[in-house]
This record gives sequence, structure tokens and C-alpha cells, in this order.
Amino acid sequence: MHNQRKPQLHPLTPSYFHHHSPSISMSSGSGSSSLGPVTPVDADEVFIGQLWEQVRSSKRPSSDNFIPAALQQALDEEERERAREREFEREKEREREQPREKEHISSGTRSGMESMIKGYGYGLSAAAVAASPAAAAKPVIAPNMSQTPSSSRRRKSIVYRESSDKRNMVVILELPGVDKADVHVTFQPKRLVVSYKTVSETEHREFDRVIQETVERRVARALPLPETVRPASVSANWKDSRLFIMYPNVN
Repeated sequence: MHNQRKPQLHPLTPSYFHHHSPSISMSSGSGSSSLGPVTPVDADEVFIGQLWEQVRSSKRPSSDNFIPAALQQALDEEERERAREREFEREKEREREQPREKEHISSGTRSGMESMIKGYGYGLSAAAVAASPAAAAKPVIAPNMSQTPSSSRRRKSIVYRESSDKRNMVVILELPGVDKADVHVTFQPKRLVVSYKTVSETEHREFDRVIQETVERRVARALPLPETVRPASVSANWKDSRLFIMYPNVN
């Protein structure tokens, strides 16, 4: 398997969605490309060559409501993950909105340590210090609930999942702000190349004028494939700014 790191896999459950499929092409592996340089994440990959004829177009189902079961499973799992993340964000927002409990310090115990001493996850009041010197050595520990391991969690732009029957792999690419018409999947031996265009608006000031510019960028991302995977066994679907790619799970 060419010493490639195996991605972390997640179980899937069935679901259903209406889809449109980006095109999948074959590449000869030679010639030049007009897509521009590869992105840093793919800097060690040979860039895609000239795109050739469409493949599998004649084998595509005529109904637009068809989707393989593994892709249905992938969407269902993604929707649940997004729902969990939305609930997590709402919970953090509720915690931020709750008023903080104020510390009431008796006038008889006020000193230079009158205010609350705050540390990394610890809370020690001046009253406790004045009442008992031993309390300074053993402060009351108050866990900082705002700092949780999952609060810094970020969604990955590429997720690998395994179908429940272990027969297929599904790759999910998050492509926010990308139009489906600008996405193209190219099949090459041992890899797929996903190319797309991003458009961003920038502005800067020159003297007394504000200059607005539209920046277009071509991106290509290479996904490793098992050597035995063939073009006819690869399918791609598009839903809600996400690209779903399915291919046989070859161990």
C-alpha cells in the first residue's frame, strides 16, 4: 500500500438526499494544465495533466434521485455531527450569557488581597486567606468550565468514513463558498485529484480611495487510492457545499 497512513474511520448509518453529481474524468498523466500551481497540502504530488474524456457518463442512473447507500450513510452521519456541534456552540453561548456570581468580602477581612485571585482553573478568595493561613497552601479548586477539550475542536476539511458493510470508503470534502460547476474530479492511477475554483473579495485603501478586488484561485487536492481501484467504481455526489466521493474499500 506504498506506506500511506491509513485514515481514521467512523461507522455510518443509512440516510437519503437529493443530489447532483460532479463529473469524473480520466487523465493521461502527461501534458500541461491551466489550473495553476497545486496547494501546499499537495506540494509533494505530481500535478494533474491534461483532462481527457468523461468516464462513466453512459453508466450514470437516469434518475436524479438515485444515490448509493454508502453515500446516504455518510450524509446522515455528517448531519448528526453538525447537529452535535450546533448544540455544543449553543451551550457555550448560554454559559457566556450567565451572570457571574459576585464575591462578597467582609470589611473586617479586607487586605491587599481583597480581590479574587484567579489562576488557570483555580479560584481563591481573600476571605479564605485571612480566615486560615493554611488555606493559602490549599486553595479551593474551582474548575474553569469555559475551558473544555472540545472547545478548540475544529471540523476537518476532509473526512474519511467506512460504510457499515465495510465494502466502501466515502471521502467527504467541505468546500464552503465553492460552486458545484467549478468542481471537477480527475481519476489517475493510485489517486483522485479534486480541482475547484475559489472566489474571494478583498479591499484596500490607496490614499483617499478604497480599492475592491475579486481574487480567483485554482485549487487541486490529491486523494490517494488503492492501486486496484478503477474509474468505473468511483462515484461523486454534491450536497450543501460538500463533495462526497465513494470507492471500493480495498484492504
